[in-house]
Formats: sequence, structure tokens, C-alpha cells
Amino acid sequence: MITKLIIGGGVAVIALAPMAFSSLIAGPQAANEYTNVSAACQMVLGMAPQPDSTVGQLGGAEAAAVAATLTQPSAADLGTGPTTTIPALPVDELLGERAYAFVTSLNTLDNWRTLPAEQVARWAIDPPNTAPPSGAVPLAALPEAQTSAVLVDDQPATAYQRGCAAVIGRATAIDVTPAGAHPGQPAPDPAVLAQTVGQVMSNVELLRTVNPGADKDDPRQFYLDYRPATAPAPGDIVVYDFTMAGPAHFGIALDEQQMLTTGSAAGGPVLVRPIPANSSAMSPTTDADGRL
Repeated sequence: MITKLIIGGGVAVIALAPMAFSSLIAGPQAANEYTNVSAACQMVLGMAPQPDSTVGQLGGAEAAAVAATLTQPSAADLGTGPTTTIPALPVDELLGERAYAFVTSLNTLDNWRTLPAEQVARWAIDPPNTAPPSGAVPLAALPEAQTSAVLVDDQPATAYQRGCAAVIGRATAIDVTPAGAHPGQPAPDPAVLAQTVGQVMSNVELLRTVNPGADKDDPRQFYLDYRPATAPAPGDIVVYDFTMAGPAHFGIALDEQQMLTTGSAAGGPVLVRPIPANSSAMSPTTDADGRL
């Protein structure tokens, strides 16, 4: 099927295949192709930025707290620290596309939450021209084709539109083999899942608590292996901390509000965390007809 990708004004003609996005891209519940493509991209990239979107809406309270340091005098401004070339920003300037760029830049650092907020903020506002904070751990690099796609006919494109085109393009280019889900696989018991809290686990080990056949632990890579879910149910995979190439982190839902996560691409202690507002859910089990 051929459709047009129309997200916020940019247009691209692309081919769509159902694959793991079948319930979104080709599902009968969708009103039209635009809805299908938008939903598929939102699952992988999070909500599309609107002109008045804030850092808090796109990245949560922790990201908003980091951004807030940009509106405060720096140590240099107060005469107590090294000189900086980036002045404090009026809060109303970090909205829409700028907020999206700020949040997606933050999320390319696996450990930005553990670094000094002001240093992280002043890097995220201008990554090409600013050295990353000391101790920053970037996510593993991905092929360029997976992070951005050029829209045809030289249409104007935002970062989100290019990312969306890459998401859909990848769904048509890869022969997807579902990662171990079986018809009738029962939903995990939340009480059993909760027994992992505090254990030090790799992300593959955490993923295998709900999908024993899992062999990939990077949600930027495994999103095609699972069936989209409209809301998280116990045992569903929750992806969050979105970059232009997809989610940086994932968790396992305990219910609609809480998840288990290591919060790191490297794994670590399993923690219980609130499910972020800007997140997506996918099911490791098949539906009644045995389809992902």
C-alpha cells in the first residue's frame, strides 16, 4: 500500500507494510492512513511536538527541572564559576521544536539524570557546539538511515517528520521475525514480576521475564518485534525517553501506572518507577488469532 506521510505539514510518499505495526498501519480500527502513520510514529517517537509543547510535556518533570537551570543565573553570571558563552534563556523560548530538540538531545545520553543539571542543560541546548558533560554516556550509535529520512519533493521537514519517515521506512525494509511470542501465551503475574525489584539484571534478562525468546535489548531496535498496545497492561513493554531514532529505555508494566525498569541501556538494579506520560506500550504476547 502507498500512502502519504503528513505530520505537521511535511509530506512524503512512502510504501507501508503491516509487519509489527499491522494493528496501527493496516488495522481496520484506524479511520484513515494519516491516523495509522501518526499512531505508528507516536508509538516509536512519542508525541509529536506542537508549537506550545513544553520540555515537561515531552520529557517529564526531571527534564523540565534540567531545562529550568537555563532560566537561572549560572555560576559564571554570579562570579563564582568559569565563564560560559551561553546566557540564561527566557523560559518561553524553549517551546515546540526547541523543546523537542532539547529533550531528544537529553535522551541520547543514557545517564543524563545522574549528571549536574546545569552542565547537561547547557550541552542539550546546543550539542554541536558544546562539549558533553564529564561522565556522560551516549547511547550506542545507530545507522543514519534509522535516525532520519529525507522527505521527497523537497518538502519542509521537522526533526520529528524525518524521524517518522525513517520509522516507517524501516518497517517496510526489514523482514521481521517475532521475538519468541506464542499464541495463547498467558499474561505475566504482576506479583511474580515484582519479585525482580532490587535484582541487578541486564536488559535482556529483564525483557525475558515477559518474553523468554527475546534476544535484543535496545528498544530503538526491537520495537518491530512486538504488537502495539493502546494502554499498558501488566507484562506489557513500556518504552520511554524518546530520541529521534526511537526510545532510549524500556520498562515492564506492573499496571497502568507503574513499571519495572533499570533506567539504563547497560542494565542495573530493577526499580519501580511511574510510567511517564510520554511513553508507549507494546505487547510481548500474540492476540487471539496468533498475530503479533
